[in-house]
Amino acid sequence: MKNFILIITFLIVTNLQLPAQWSTDPNNNLVIATGWDPHIVSDSAGGCYVTYNYESFYPQKLAVERLDLYGFKPWGNKKQILGELPEQWQAEIVEDGEGGVIVSYEDNEVIGTDYVTRVRVQRVDSNGNFLWGQTGVRVYVTESNHGAQELVSDGEGGCVIVWQNIDATYWMNRINSFGQREWGDSGIAIGNGNSKWIIRASDGNYYVQTGLTVHRIGREGQILNQYSVSLGYPVPDPEGGIVLSGRVWTGMIPKLVAQRKDSLGNNRWQEPYIEIADSLYINSPINVKEINGYYYYWWYGRKNGVDLVTQYQALRLDGTKLFSQGSLPISNYPVDALIGNILPSDLGTFVAIWQDYRPNDGVFGQRKDILNNILWDSSDVPLYNGMYSVMLQTEMEFPKFVLM
Repeated sequence: MKNFILIITFLIVTNLQLPAQWSTDPNNNLVIATGWDPHIVSDSAGGCYVTYNYESFYPQKLAVERLDLYGFKPWGNKKQILGELPEQWQAEIVEDGEGGVIVSYEDNEVIGTDYVTRVRVQRVDSNGNFLWGQTGVRVYVTESNHGAQELVSDGEGGCVIVWQNIDATYWMNRINSFGQREWGDSGIAIGNGNSKWIIRASDGNYYVQTGLTVHRIGREGQILNQYSVSLGYPVPDPEGGIVLSGRVWTGMIPKLVAQRKDSLGNNRWQEPYIEIADSLYINSPINVKEINGYYYYWWYGRKNGVDLVTQYQALRLDGTKLFSQGSLPISNYPVDALIGNILPSDLGTFVAIWQDYRPNDGVFGQRKDILNNILWDSSDVPLYNGMYSVMLQTEMEFPKFVLM
């Protein structure tokens, strides 16, 4: 397994005066560890939590670290996330809503040509204490292999997690703030499919999409309703519903489209969908995020039928486009730019982070408002010079972290 140097850069969008632990040199960002499969979330205090694996071969070891607002490590050395089997890996993490972090992972053992894998979760507070025992909590006590988990915070110090069993069925459970399984020792079965998403709705319920079926799950684990869809990538709306997005084919070139559904599954926007882009590159990822009441989309596709450009558009809650004249390029060097993320900022603005291939290629950032006014240097802010292997971001209310 190839290891990578995990480096982190820090964007400031206010006039904070910080010590020099954070580098201002894009050629020399802050190195936090050597490892692979990094994940990052906010610590709700201006810093962040980072998980990564740090062994090259079996058994993998999983670490969590905290960086504070100033780039220092208040815990000192990394904390190893433990299980009951030799290997811990395949982490997914979320904030716990109380300043800590919840780490889900696969607890794994290889036995000859066979293996055993179980999904566990661990909660770590801001002081680095393990709150759910030294080896975490199993989400499912049935003795069968399961993994490929995703999770969301329950807003009360716990989480709701969905995983796939060895028979390809999806299951889910809620782990409360004390590390107890709320929906039974085995959770609830919710269907099957070749993809999954889980989100927490604005009314406190949950949506899980498995394949082309959306399941609305109540706080007590009951299935409230379910319906078939042709789109995915669910994002919550402010009224207990969701916005779904995806690509549709009406010829040789796919389009990017979206539809909003209420809690009963009824369409709220025009039929059959809102067309966001008429030309989506076949290998382009689909990215959507709610920011300041708008649904921002960014993708890679042809602009005016000529150049392949990374571009963005936003939809209002009623489905109308924020930029009525069409999508906008993400940067002044949009051709072959690879978008990393769009993050919320203050005063109704957002921060875009991407890589492009200008003469001094690397990772760049820019802050814009809803009128597309450029608020930082018009040549963009360099974050990292050269190529990178993986780029992840998280946001606090104002500071931004980029992990590469």
